[in-house]
Amino acid sequence: MNTVKVSIIENDAVRAQALLQALRDGATSGFDLTPPDDFAAADLVVMSKAQANRLLLLEAQVEAEAERRAEERTIELAQAIEILREQVRETQLVEQEIRQKNRELAMLNAIPAAVSTSIDLSEVLLVLKQQLSQQLGVPGGSVYLFDSQQNSFLLRESWGMSDDVLPRVQKFAGHLFPA
Repeated sequence: MNTVKVSIIENDAVRAQALLQALRDGATSGFDLTPPDDFAAADLVVMSKAQANRLLLLEAQVEAEAERRAEERTIELAQAIEILREQVRETQLVEQEIRQKNRELAMLNAIPAAVSTSIDLSEVLLVLKQQLSQQLGVPGGSVYLFDSQQNSFLLRESWGMSDDVLPRVQKFAGHLFPA
């Protein structure tokens, strides 16, 4: 003989007993009443329509609360992801700036090394011009040497300047640049 576990949740004990008796009368199996708080162990749960409605309402409220919390957490996570993306972008920009500064420092360190290998001024100025234009990307410039006899700066090397500008920048008076 199989036993069916029945949990009865009913305010009206007489109706619950009548239902249980009807089940017993028409069944070929036995019944075992379980406490109302042990629904999981019951094979059959008997309750009033009002109680069933309350249970369904409670279940809907729990589900709605779970969905609300899931939506809130999803929004929080999306915001956290966006903050992390922004931090990654900022870090990449800083890293790019550091790489650029390192290239510039390497070039600036290379100038004295290149200049010290020669005592020929023309060769030194050529190396300086190449380093400035190629390594630092300086599009144009000029190098002047001071002539103490004339008290002026004379153009010695230039690059990236148009031919019409060169005659106007050949010489600057020394008094324009006080010591």
